[in-house]
Amino acid sequence: MFPCYLYKVDKICHRMICILKYNFDSFLGMVNPDVLFPMIYEFSIYAGCLLMVIIIGQRYRERKKPVIKYMFYFSFFMSLAILLAAFSRVLRYTELWIIQIYPEVKLEFLAFTICFIAIGNIFMLAFCLEVFTKKGVKSTVGIAFLTVYSVLIAGFCVYSIWTGLFVVDLTEMIWGIAIVLSLFVYGWTMVAALALAFKLEKGPDRVGTLFISISPISIMMVFVMFFLDRMFGGNFTVFYYIGWVFVIISMFFMYLGVIRPKWVFKERKIEN
Repeated sequence: MFPCYLYKVDKICHRMICILKYNFDSFLGMVNPDVLFPMIYEFSIYAGCLLMVIIIGQRYRERKKPVIKYMFYFSFFMSLAILLAAFSRVLRYTELWIIQIYPEVKLEFLAFTICFIAIGNIFMLAFCLEVFTKKGVKSTVGIAFLTVYSVLIAGFCVYSIWTGLFVVDLTEMIWGIAIVLSLFVYGWTMVAALALAFKLEKGPDRVGTLFISISPISIMMVFVMFFLDRMFGGNFTVFYYIGWVFVIISMFFMYLGVIRPKWVFKERKIEN
């Protein structure tokens, strides 16, 4: 009885192993390395950005400062952009992005990715107004700036989805407009931060402000890298991977400049 039972168990296990091996071989046969590696890479970048968002969110719950709030939303929308980029690779990998065969129509979620990056720009502008202007974001001038820029971003998002949702990858025009809209915000933030840093005496305030100035430079490099990737064929060139690294660099230095963690600054003193 017992040997017979073991024989049946062995047959069942052997059959399961054969089924798993067949499915695994089929899975490997479907693997497209041109899509699989970018997908894994983007999910890894997203994990790092999500960690930063959680840390910044915890600090905002503790301090309730407007500056930290804008930084949190900026980081949140940037991380959403990365998540959607990775999700778009999943759709490509599984071929679920093909929504019509004849003629072939493909759903490009990168159109939403660029929209979330652009929305992140709005909160970077709010951050800049709050930190580097006398009356802050709630002043008449601040509200006017933020309103006009938000309308431009809304128009850009509509254009990006309208022209890029059913086009493989994004067009040079979409990236070009994104870069122009970003240069205004991040260029201003960089210049304002550097100008303030050179006015301050040597110490935590000056170092923190210099850290803040690195963040907009990194974001501008994101757009430049993605634009170069598109110009050189858009087939996940080295510029594409470097671009996502600059997102983490931007969030990290913004975190250092505003939160000023103990392991970097001896004095925990923030002037918001």
